[in-house]
Formats: sequence, C-alpha cells, structure tokens
Amino acid sequence: METEESILLSYFFNSELQDSITLQQFTKKFPLAYRSNPQIKTLYKEYHEQRIENRKLVRKNTIEECQKPDQWNDMKISRKREREDDTEAEDEDDRLSLGQVIGLLSIEEKSILKEIDFMKKECKRLLQDIRRTNGNMSDLRYGKVPAESLGEDEVVNGLKGLVFTCDSSSSSD
Repeated sequence: METEESILLSYFFNSELQDSITLQQFTKKFPLAYRSNPQIKTLYKEYHEQRIENRKLVRKNTIEECQKPDQWNDMKISRKREREDDTEAEDEDDRLSLGQVIGLLSIEEKSILKEIDFMKKECKRLLQDIRRTNGNMSDLRYGKVPAESLGEDEVVNGLKGLVFTCDSSSSSD
C-alpha cells in the first residue's frame, strides 16, 4: 500500500520542465517582435532553474506536511497526558463538570474559528495575487500590451512578482 507521501512525490513530481514546456513553446508566449531576442533563452534557463528550486522546496514541504499527522498525534497524546496529570493532581475525580466541558469547548471553538478566519484571508490574498499575475501574463500573451511599452525590466519585474507570490505562499505554511 502506497503512503500519501509516496503518491504525492511519485505522481506529481516526475515530470521535468521539457515535459511541460519546451523552449520553442516558451518563445511563442512572447510577442512576435521579441521572439528572436537572444535573451529569451536566458529567461528560459532562469525559469528552468527557478522551477527546479521550487520543485525542491515543494518536495521538502510535501514531506514535512506528510509527517505532520504523526506530529499532531504525538502532540495530542502529550497534551492528553498533561491534562490527565493535572486533573489527577488537583482532584481524585477525573470527571469534568458540565460547566467545565462547556468552557473548554467554547475556548477551543474560538481558537478554531480564528484559525479558519486567518486561513480564509490568506487564501483570498494568495488567490488575488495569482489572479493579478495571471491577468498580467494574459495581457502579455495575447498582445494587449503594446510592444513599444513592454520593456525587459517590466517582464523581469513581473516574473519576480510571481516568484515572490509563490515564495510567500510556501513560507507562510
């Protein structure tokens, strides 16, 4: 039986850059006026190197995330032991009153709701960043940006923005 980690790593990380986009396909993403520019090869190489780095980071994060359930279980067990020790020391009767249970559940509910709210906000922010970058890339791809106004600095800044968004989403985990 395959583990979650082996499934994720073997099926999602086996393709190389050339399997997803060739230099020729990458070149076609630029306006006609820029397709013969020799810097496209440099951009492709940098893109390839960034993709390798991102794949390494995603692989590392995948392995860490797959190990988290074990860490959570260990943490839950230790918390349970601590609670048991505390209740035994305080009172021989290890049962909680209804009021205590309601209080504990209320605190946990608030904590979980705060965490859910934070996650929703973070997801919305990341989705907005990705949509904005996608829109900018679509404008570039379909020629909505005039060739005269498109400078190398703008392309590099756009790609840096995409890398920053991807890096910030992986570091916030």
